[in-house]
Amino acid sequence: MTGDCPLETQIRLIGENCLETYTDIYTGYEISVLTDGVMHTKPYFDTESTTPDDTRAFATESTKEGRRLWIVDVTTGEKNLLIDLGPRDRFCAPLSRDVGYVFDGKGKTISRCDLTSGNLETVGEVAFCRMATSGHTEFKDGMLAASYQHDRAYYVLALTDPKTGKSEIVHRTDQHTNHTQACPGDNESLLHINETGGDALQRMWMLNVREGIDRPYFIEKLDDWVTHECWTRSGDFVMFCKAKAATGRTDEPDEIWYGSRDGQSFRCVGKGHYHHGAPDVTERWIVADDTRTGTITLLDTETGENHLLATSLKPKGGSEHCHPSFNRRGDMVLLTLPRPGQGVQVGVIDLAQVDFWAKASPQSKQG
Repeated sequence: MTGDCPLETQIRLIGENCLETYTDIYTGYEISVLTDGVMHTKPYFDTESTTPDDTRAFATESTKEGRRLWIVDVTTGEKNLLIDLGPRDRFCAPLSRDVGYVFDGKGKTISRCDLTSGNLETVGEVAFCRMATSGHTEFKDGMLAASYQHDRAYYVLALTDPKTGKSEIVHRTDQHTNHTQACPGDNESLLHINETGGDALQRMWMLNVREGIDRPYFIEKLDDWVTHECWTRSGDFVMFCKAKAATGRTDEPDEIWYGSRDGQSFRCVGKGHYHHGAPDVTERWIVADDTRTGTITLLDTETGENHLLATSLKPKGGSEHCHPSFNRRGDMVLLTLPRPGQGVQVGVIDLAQVDFWAKASPQSKQG
């Protein structure tokens, strides 16, 4: 399926806030469009995309004047400004946490962000850095971790104690390091990657911050193309994609894998058309996009079955990638919507309408 058909067949408006929904022409599922304008994107799939109560979604608006982070009601479309973001500022809502963190690219400070009011409280500074190359995520004990480009141009991993405000470099490297993610399930496993702009010889690494030992996480063969990794909310597993057909070098289906936290066991949990994926809170379900076909797929890792959720979402470049992920409860999918002639927006798919999911998920039976 190429997804070259018109994007929608039905459009209707809901309530005073005129929340737009459309019905996918192939799947029949309704997608709610939470934003309008030129450019809105959801957060990356390795962090939370909703407020702690799941009632509002994060949407970053990009304009010539700068960036604004909005919280948008997923039912009514009502939106409120959370914070303004400068050119090198970064926002991150760590997995399973009730707060976010904002890095001030100019002042080199880290602030805790209330996800309802937008109130900021400075909890640390990193004067040694030129810029942050990842968001700030939390270990189980609340210690913050991130990667940075040092002011001497090499790259570092650093920890920040929000109780004392002190930051400490725990690793230095010449490799361009980003996608850094603290394990939400322990106080020592720090996932980070070597970014090459293509296929790294060894992309994923795991630093034990207590022992100071950095090692390859999933040891890659020369023809492996491993990409787009994230922790599960429990921190017990890392999910990642192994691109095959996506590389253009083979017709073999792409794969999604789970790896144990210690890197001692790995298993393929799905085969299909995948580019970016994200697991739900139960770790049974994964949602993935495919930038080639413009499709969004729901994967049942217990059976390996794929179920199509949406089509016709072909991005023009990396800034328009869908990056789908689940809300905290796991009963909605949030995604960036590249919509021909209607800008790039943030959308939501309510999984209650998807029998494939609803019949097997305890979330669908909760009030």
